[in-house]
Amino acid sequence: MTEVYLILLLTALSTSIIGVFLVLRDLSMTADAISHSILLGIVLGYLISKSLDSPLLFVGALIFGLLTVVSVEILMKTKRVHEDAALGIVFPLFFSIGVILLSKYLRNVHLCVDSVIMGEVILAPLHRTVFLGLIEMPMALKQGIIILTLNILYIVLFYKELKLSTFDKAFAIMSGFSVPLIHYSLMTLISLNAVMAFDAVGSILVISFLVAPAATAIKLTKNLFQTLLLSAAIAVFNTTVGYFIAIHFNVNIAGVVAFVGLLTFLIAKLFEPEGFIRDIVNKREQRRYMNRLLIITHIKSHQNQEDAEEEVGDDNMQRHLRMKDFAYEKTIQYLLKENYITKDKIFQLTEKGEEYYRQMMLENGLMEY
Repeated sequence: MTEVYLILLLTALSTSIIGVFLVLRDLSMTADAISHSILLGIVLGYLISKSLDSPLLFVGALIFGLLTVVSVEILMKTKRVHEDAALGIVFPLFFSIGVILLSKYLRNVHLCVDSVIMGEVILAPLHRTVFLGLIEMPMALKQGIIILTLNILYIVLFYKELKLSTFDKAFAIMSGFSVPLIHYSLMTLISLNAVMAFDAVGSILVISFLVAPAATAIKLTKNLFQTLLLSAAIAVFNTTVGYFIAIHFNVNIAGVVAFVGLLTFLIAKLFEPEGFIRDIVNKREQRRYMNRLLIITHIKSHQNQEDAEEEVGDDNMQRHLRMKDFAYEKTIQYLLKENYITKDKIFQLTEKGEEYYRQMMLENGLMEY
């Protein structure tokens, strides 16, 4: 089970860091299409080589991953098909052919339709190999180490190019960078990550591993380097929590990790700087501020007038302002506590309250410096 956890962890780390650029480039659904289409390349690679260890599986996956991207772009260039429609045409075609070939010719091979679609990481350690001629380990673990290393090297070596082409494609072209090369190399790496993820999470859930940690990190920080680190940290959290929950309830591990990823994203969405919770807090604080402004202004306008007792008397001010009991009591308590007002037969501003009134008027453009 330690090997199972490590396989899942490496898969999550690899996909999470490369997934940042997918989300920032609005290529999430393209990655989904690639993760499905490469099945045909894997099946054809096995039919040719008759071995699950053959590099032809990776070659086939890469070819059909890139072929998916190229086919979608060709359809889009006709200007008669939108990107979503093009994706809906291309990847179901490749995926369906792969499923047909898989169910027809590979029934007795450890590459069944269920594991391809949903993944079953518990079975991954059964397929073993030797790493660097020294250590025996699961094939999926070896692949995970290699792909994670490739992802890190790719991001380190092409960090500037990736950053420029992601945020300002026009400037990247003017600077002499080959934007198509970066694009297709990124898609190639996505194909490799999707192949690696087959044993652990299958072709369906891999999109969650690619997108969920990255999308969550992007909600919480606007710095690209910090986003990469945070995405990896979130992937570790999702994997660890999902793994132990799945073991406890004896359910599909990858599915639970994907579900935890959804929950993590929703929490980040709620608490992001411009999120739902922050919006509620801001509106609540704005209501409090307006209540203070209303009461302070009313006291300032009437405290020295003949009608002071009628307008700002303890028993009359709430009735004149038509404020609800709770809002009125909370606001008065705050102003008294902060020593902005005093309470006798009538409410009056203190020196501190006079300054607070002046500050509020300046903030709202009702008074000049």
